[in-house]
Amino acid sequence: MPTPQEPGSKPLLTSNTGSHNTRYYLRKVRPLARQLFIKGLPGPLNAQQQLVVSGVPRSGTSWLAKTLSLCKGVDYYFEPDEALGPDYYDKYLTSDTEDERLLHHIKKSLKGHEVNEYAIAEKGLREIITRPFARAVLLKWVRMTLALDYFGAHFPSIPVIQLVRHPAPQFLSWQQRGWDPAHVLGGLIKQPKLMTGPLSKHAKRMTEANGFWESAATLWGAITTIQLASHRESWILKEHEWYCEDSTSRLRWLAESMGLEWTQQAEEFLSPHRSKTSGPGYGRRRDPTEEISKWKANISQKELTILQRTTDKFQLPFYPDMDPHSHWDGS
Repeated sequence: MPTPQEPGSKPLLTSNTGSHNTRYYLRKVRPLARQLFIKGLPGPLNAQQQLVVSGVPRSGTSWLAKTLSLCKGVDYYFEPDEALGPDYYDKYLTSDTEDERLLHHIKKSLKGHEVNEYAIAEKGLREIITRPFARAVLLKWVRMTLALDYFGAHFPSIPVIQLVRHPAPQFLSWQQRGWDPAHVLGGLIKQPKLMTGPLSKHAKRMTEANGFWESAATLWGAITTIQLASHRESWILKEHEWYCEDSTSRLRWLAESMGLEWTQQAEEFLSPHRSKTSGPGYGRRRDPTEEISKWKANISQKELTILQRTTDKFQLPFYPDMDPHSHWDGS
């Protein structure tokens, strides 16, 4: 029976109503308020540098980019490439490709003007307010891995931090989310310029891949082949696990290599004992060293053998014998 109320008083909220109102606020009101607020402010007025973190979904880009975003004066945009839509996801683009829409989108993103809710997902109130005073604009991409040649040709002075992750934990994460590597692989196969060009010698195995782990390994091999082929001397290409082995010193090295000023906040973010667990992009606390091998308990020897047998055919310099502690020397 409803609780009686005084005439003219506000209705009492049950816990369910309160929960519904909270969800509505988070889904509708908060994003709209953020959009109105951020569009009323100018973007970075005098950013001296721009940089890009590039990988594929679940390769560790969010963790790495979030750390860099906590350096002094960084204005961070989370996957603005999502706004391009599926027609551009994992699209192979060579350096001589003409694409005015993409060019306009990249220029807009690099200026900090791509401010849809997805792109600013990592921004809290402090990050929004300080945007105009940013020294650097940081983009994180997971849809543009096959378009890095295009990017490098049009923006040769902007460094790209490329990330590769061991295929076992990467695709275990895909599996947990119900993502199908065969679907993405099928999208690559439909691109003639890709299949008759840099992946021509792998075309047959790409079309014959069968089952989750063979498709995953083939997709990993194909995309990593393009990552390596597009890599430039001024860019940094490292394994996710390399950073995890000594996260504080190696990510500080990365930040300083990019001309960013390391902060105590960035250092605290990497600590498995940090107290802050909420706020944009913070997620759960983790011990980076445990991320390197903890997946081994979740994959069978048969599945690991399929991964190794399939990725070996691409002859890549990453993870020989599926060893997550073995790192490419960059040569």
